[in-house]
Amino acid sequence: MIKHKKGYVLTWDAMIALVLITATIPILISMGYFKNPNEDTFERIHYISENAIDTMSKNTVLDSVLSDYFSGNKENAAARADSMLSKILERVNYRFLINDETLVEKIIFANDTSAKYETRATRFISGYKENETMNVFMARASLLYNDSNKNSTYTLANVSYGKSFKKASGANWTINQQGPVLKLCIPLNCLGDDTQNYKGNPCDDPKNDDAMDDAMFRLLKKLDIDGNCVLDICLDSDKMYFKVYPAETKQLGELTEVKLVVWL
Repeated sequence: MIKHKKGYVLTWDAMIALVLITATIPILISMGYFKNPNEDTFERIHYISENAIDTMSKNTVLDSVLSDYFSGNKENAAARADSMLSKILERVNYRFLINDETLVEKIIFANDTSAKYETRATRFISGYKENETMNVFMARASLLYNDSNKNSTYTLANVSYGKSFKKASGANWTINQQGPVLKLCIPLNCLGDDTQNYKGNPCDDPKNDDAMDDAMFRLLKKLDIDGNCVLDICLDSDKMYFKVYPAETKQLGELTEVKLVVWL
């Protein structure tokens, strides 16, 4: 009888120990006891590379570097970049590149050519490519209903601003609908002899670079529910009309890639 009780106590002893071990392992993991030291080193240099790029951007140093670079003064751009990076990256090797061209490189250990840990921080920035900025247009369009009895105008359908195009002149449209074929100049004061069609099958995008035509085409597609190139409405020309709203904007140049490579 005494032996049986002893065995019971030992069993509970083992179970309590198992519970303690099971609870302790997650704590040790969270405290980093089982963490790979290589992982810690990689995370550290990746953090400082990202921090270096962010610091250059927040201090407007990056703007100055890119302005100098694209104005042809690459020597001054390199000096600006090196002045900032040398303060932030004191004990690591680094290479600063613009569009894959090395602008600054610093190697602490000249004889050490093999990188054990390497990472990079990359940013894509627009607006610095020379001779690429130009005026462009976007447009949105609406189908409106004029209720003369209530002296009010309602929007029946609309599309928002789309892609940018070189011009916004409009065109003479031929449109199939549930009724007589429409022939409209959109906008009402559209210039030139440009013509666009919404008919046939399939209906293709306008083959030009006009923002108003693009907006109008997108609105017509929205009104063509079954996609057969015939509007699913019959426009009452006395009360319903199309209106296109162009907006001028700026098109920036190609994206510039800024890259900071850091290694140990």
